[in-house]
Amino acid sequence: MLINQNPTTIQGFLPHVDIEQGLGRLVNNKKLFARLVGKFLEDTSSMNTINELMAAGNIEEALKAIHAMKGTSGNLSFIKLNESAIKIEADLKGDGANKDAYLAELNESYSDTIQLLPALVVFLNA
Repeated sequence: MLINQNPTTIQGFLPHVDIEQGLGRLVNNKKLFARLVGKFLEDTSSMNTINELMAAGNIEEALKAIHAMKGTSGNLSFIKLNESAIKIEADLKGDGANKDAYLAELNESYSDTIQLLPALVVFLNA
C-alpha cells in the first residue's frame, strides 16, 4: 500500500497511528512516546520471527509472538497493526481457516506502520 511517509499533522498518521490516543496513555509525554516508538523500530526481527514460525507450522510459538505484537501495537496506538494482530490471533486460536490472508494483512500493516514511524519520531520530537 502506498502511504504518505512524511505526514505533517496528527491526522496524517491515521489510520495507522492514533497519536492523540498514544499520548493520552503516556500523560502527553511526547519524548517518552518518541523513545518507545524508537524502541519498536529497533526490534526488526518480530515480523520475521512470526513469518518463520508460521512457515514452519509452529502455531503455538507464532501465537506468542503475535500476542506480544498485539500488546505492543495496542499500547503504542498503532491501530492498523493492532487490528491485524487481533484478527490473526483470533483466527489461530480458532480453526485457522483464514491464517494465510490474515498473515498477509499483518505483514502489510507492519510494513505500513514501520514506514511511518521515523516520521512519527521526528514529529514527536519537534
